[in-house]
Amino acid sequence: MLNSVVFDFNKFHIFDLGRHSLPSNFHAKVFFGPDNPPWSSVAKYLGLVFDSKLTFIKMMLNVHSRLVQRGWRLFNHCGRTSGANPKCLENIFKIWILPVFDYASAIWIFRIKDLNCFHHSAPVLGKYKKAFGKLECFYMKCARNVLGVPPGTANMAVLVRLGWLPLDYFLAMRACLWYLKVLNGEAGLSVKKLAFDIYAEDELWSNTCLFKPAFLFLTRLSKISGVNIFVLSPKERVAGIKKAMFLELTSIWVASPLSRFSYVIQPTWEPVILNRSILSKMSTSYYHQYALNRAPLNDRLFKIKKAANPHCRNGCNKLETIDHVLFHCKFYSPIRNEIKKLCSKTKLKFNLANLLVDKQFQLLMETFLLKVHI
Repeated sequence: MLNSVVFDFNKFHIFDLGRHSLPSNFHAKVFFGPDNPPWSSVAKYLGLVFDSKLTFIKMMLNVHSRLVQRGWRLFNHCGRTSGANPKCLENIFKIWILPVFDYASAIWIFRIKDLNCFHHSAPVLGKYKKAFGKLECFYMKCARNVLGVPPGTANMAVLVRLGWLPLDYFLAMRACLWYLKVLNGEAGLSVKKLAFDIYAEDELWSNTCLFKPAFLFLTRLSKISGVNIFVLSPKERVAGIKKAMFLELTSIWVASPLSRFSYVIQPTWEPVILNRSILSKMSTSYYHQYALNRAPLNDRLFKIKKAANPHCRNGCNKLETIDHVLFHCKFYSPIRNEIKKLCSKTKLKFNLANLLVDKQFQLLMETFLLKVHI
């Protein structure tokens, strides 16, 4: 095999693609000009890291490295006692961090699970566990820092509190949007033709890592929501896909045995608009910690050996739990009565769900929690 070019061949990458490697003596038979070109196992093209087996694991690890480098844009502003409010932090995350997760993810996201059944509860395939696990851990670290809650707070409860999709579903949604663009000719007629040619060939269709799994995923989501997502206009697609995803995720949230405290106050996994108005960063951190059952109260702190005893700090001789502080401790009766008046005025029940979810109560609740912890 002989060829010649006017460029320095060291700028190029020769790949041995596929499951079966070429014979070892084959590399020496390939020439560009007077010499053998370098063979590569990994190469970057337009920001996408290819590996010779097309697993894209190196790409996922490269994404993680770039996230770590860019993370300061969020983490420098998200202390639990000082810093930006959660809404501002969420905007920083969406502008500076989320696009790094998203870039070129449509190529690999469906590969991490069974191509024929991409579901949030399905396990990540063994060879992808480490790489995707790093991405997922960073995603959840960002989520916890946006809310101002401690490490170890349950993943699902944090995502429900924020109204975010899990990382696998967010990236799958982005991939599905690309698939719908291709299907409707919005990415160019040649790509649309390629998609239909692949669909017409059973072997190609069964092996594709975007078109078939995206088609199956969207078909399932359409049945869940009762809306044919394939015929939605470009402006309606994101909302249509998200609605179906949240319906499916809510069924997972309902069935989960974990985070039942958070489930009682937020039984539905749905989009959430964070409140821009807060009393202080410290108070809003407490507010979300209470909602996620991670309040720094003696009953919990004693269990993790960070308090001398589990009793109320005001001498009530009762366990200092969230229920005791919010509803029973006489020391907080004045501020509690103000909240009860607001409940009467708005005709809402004086319960955990309203106190820790309804935005009408947030500033009063933050005032309450500052009295408890300062």
